[in-house]
Amino acid sequence: MALAALLACAACETTPPTTTRPSSEATKPAPTRTPRAVTVPLHIADGHVFVPVEVDGRSAGWWLLDTGAGIDAIGMGLSGRLGLEPVGRSSARGIAGVEQFDLVAVERWSVGGVRLRPTRAARLNVHRFSRSMAIPVQGILGFAALRSLDFTIDYPASTLTLRPTSTSPQGLDPDAHTVNVRHRGGVPRVLARPDGGSPIGLVLDTGANGGIAMPTRYLVEFPGIVSVDALTPSASTGVGGVSRQHAGWLKRVDLLGVAHPQVPVRFEGSPDGHATVGRVGYDVLRHFRLRFTHGGTRLHATHLPPDSR
Repeated sequence: MALAALLACAACETTPPTTTRPSSEATKPAPTRTPRAVTVPLHIADGHVFVPVEVDGRSAGWWLLDTGAGIDAIGMGLSGRLGLEPVGRSSARGIAGVEQFDLVAVERWSVGGVRLRPTRAARLNVHRFSRSMAIPVQGILGFAALRSLDFTIDYPASTLTLRPTSTSPQGLDPDAHTVNVRHRGGVPRVLARPDGGSPIGLVLDTGANGGIAMPTRYLVEFPGIVSVDALTPSASTGVGGVSRQHAGWLKRVDLLGVAHPQVPVRFEGSPDGHATVGRVGYDVLRHFRLRFTHGGTRLHATHLPPDSR
């Protein structure tokens, strides 16, 4: 079975958590419902987005909401408690290389009571990722699980809204900037235009708690995109291991209809020479309400600066 080339569940920096750690099995706020939509409260902490998931009609704790993940993943502990046996084996390329894993079939799972498509999820040791997060996670909810729905991630409101799909979506925000979304490796990509460089496709990655990550080779080709000459060494833990990086700031980048000045950026490269995929994370996305329609191929991004909330 061919899986995605990218599982960016760990495009996350190893920053110590600064928020209270709610129990992964704690009672979660009930979703609100309208005749055509279900809105589920999210927990956003340390730049990561967590969503309550149900498996077989029961709470399965908090999962990382990660549109940068081309596949879904379930923790080894939860998989064992549910009695899920391996149905295959595969591999995925993460930020630091290739990792192999067992696949388990998750047939009945949902968010806020809204059924998701059955999936073959990667069975992973998610504890190594959640050690740098605010709460322990039980799995990773990837883009493929949501793209069959009309869904909205509202960062300022900390909510996820799910709607039935429609060829003519209703209630679109008139202030939203609409962009076409390209899919490659099962994840959404949008076009960014950095000052001093050529346009580049970036994965829209709700699983990343940084700003923008770009391939080192892009910096080599366009050194004028950064606002400082000296870059700071850093690292991220992810699928495949640890990725060594250099951090700095982009002078400016046009993205999702907004010109963003002085955006945090990390430049990274794979040890085996594989081309690294650029992505945009929480430090940029936290200012937006993001609605995906048309099977995840259309994005309506509403910019919500602090003074408008």
